Amino acid sequence: MPQPDDRNALTSIVDPLVLKSLGFYSALHALAALVIRKRVPKGALLTRSDLVFLAEKFPSTISALVTALPSFYLHVRSRPWKHDVITPYPKLFDDILAQHIGYTIYDLAVMVYVGGQHPSAWIHHLLGVAGTAFMRYYRVAGFFPAVFLPTEITVIATNALWVLQKFGKDKGKVYGFWLLVRALLFCCIRAPAGLAGLVYALQVVRKQNAATDLKNRLTRPDSTLAISAAASNALIRPPPKAKAPGSLWTQLRRLPFMVWFLTAVNYMTFSGLNLYWSRLVLIAFKRFNARSTIHHI
Repeated sequence: MPQPDDRNALTSIVDPLVLKSLGFYSALHALAALVIRKRVPKGALLTRSDLVFLAEKFPSTISALVTALPSFYLHVRSRPWKHDVITPYPKLFDDILAQHIGYTIYDLAVMVYVGGQHPSAWIHHLLGVAGTAFMRYYRVAGFFPAVFLPTEITVIATNALWVLQKFGKDKGKVYGFWLLVRALLFCCIRAPAGLAGLVYALQVVRKQNAATDLKNRLTRPDSTLAISAAASNALIRPPPKAKAPGSLWTQLRRLPFMVWFLTAVNYMTFSGLNLYWSRLVLIAFKRFNARSTIHHI
């Protein structure tokens, strides 16, 4: 099992990769704000908070892309957790986390400056920073936070809708198109992420149990190489599915307390938030011109 990095959890937040990310998104916000002041018509009915959030949409969209796309690659092509959901900790995954921490700290600063944000956005951001910091420190059980990284792709549609709303374009085919895109992204990616990740993890653990069971049977003193076809089938038969959840929980509980505790809390919380947000998105799609008060998803 990988050992904790020779730092503490705090330095996992403020290391050079995170600081570069924080500086990049802060600079991008400043540049966007400068362009907005020159380009937005003086007659536009935008408040001070609106102008801050409008500038935030540029870093937000970039972060969504550089978080979600490499994460899709990890899950679909690289698949580092296909045999073990506890031990692997790919460098690409660590880079994604560092980038994401930097962006989240920047976004928290924006939220503090403007104020009035939905409680679920605060929960999402604060737990996200804490979870990723400890993940970068302990470097184990990375699969579970990685499950939720591709869901950041939904931010792009949410940002597009927010901009259309603020410029009075919240009716017509363009707005309806982005409502549909957001609803599809939430239904296909964000809402099922938690359950899909759990099912995948249980499948991996089930295969591990089957391999361990087969190895134990073949290494018994009375085992022989000359076995019948029926006996061979019996040897490779996987254990009952009911054993997989217990085995997964046992593997997690062997990890340091902060790892398994935050993994369990974050996984349940993010799964619940994704379902809650998906419900809001579907309601907005049904009503067509409903306005969401949550701008970070």
